Amino acid sequence: RLSRLLAPFTPFLAERLHQDLVRRFDESAAVSVHLLDWPEADPSRIDAPVLARQAAARQLVTLGHAARQDADIGVRQPLRSATVVSVDPELLDAMQDASTAAVVRDELNVKELHVAKDRGAYVDYVVKPNFRVLGKRLGARMKACAQAVAALDPAAALRSLERGEPVALAMPDGEPIELSAEELEVRIQQRPGTVSAFDDRALVALDVAIDEALAQEGLAREVISRIQSLRKDLDLPFDARIVVSWDGGPNLAASVARFDALIRDEVLALELRHA
Repeated sequence: RLSRLLAPFTPFLAERLHQDLVRRFDESAAVSVHLLDWPEADPSRIDAPVLARQAAARQLVTLGHAARQDADIGVRQPLRSATVVSVDPELLDAMQDASTAAVVRDELNVKELHVAKDRGAYVDYVVKPNFRVLGKRLGARMKACAQAVAALDPAAALRSLERGEPVALAMPDGEPIELSAEELEVRIQQRPGTVSAFDDRALVALDVAIDEALAQEGLAREVISRIQSLRKDLDLPFDARIVVSWDGGPNLAASVARFDALIRDEVLALELRHA
């Protein structure tokens, strides 16, 4: 079954598994794994809560990575914390599961993962009218509409839009109107020291303040990545023990000294020698 599941994605590996582990012991087996039908799923074996938690984890990790990209902070750089902000029951339930929370924390490379419900504590919102859409509808009233939108409570307006409800707008001429999600633009203003990304279910806010310890660990992770690349270029066996010689400035020296054990464990080094 494993070889059949792998066949569309890793055809040569799947075929090798089929030939060595199936046909070798079963002469009646198909000549090739690629001549077999795709396995049929057994619905009774599907763990719906696990799938829901993993879907939530993927969504939150995607948002966290988007926030890192916006801040131009590579994923190897550890950060102090991430906060998941949501009122979605499914997402909140997923974050109560320790293993799911650990996956999100590890994927985002943060030391701590928090959960909150108030987005306003992490970002400020600015609501603007969509002039291109509303101009056709309101015509000469567009200027008054812009003034009324500016007077809105952005957080309250966003809550209405997230519930799928229009935003009621009190116009200066006394004739109220309702604005849909397409007629408003919601923009995020980051709070100092944080960067975030959000969708209709959640917001992930990252603490991007990097102290000396975090900076040194990030540099150590870069060192590990470089050494692993060298191991690959040299085609070393995966379990080969090595001795590493390095040279660099004071920042690198401090990082290697602090994370000597981590680097050696990750790259299977017997020793890190300062050249």
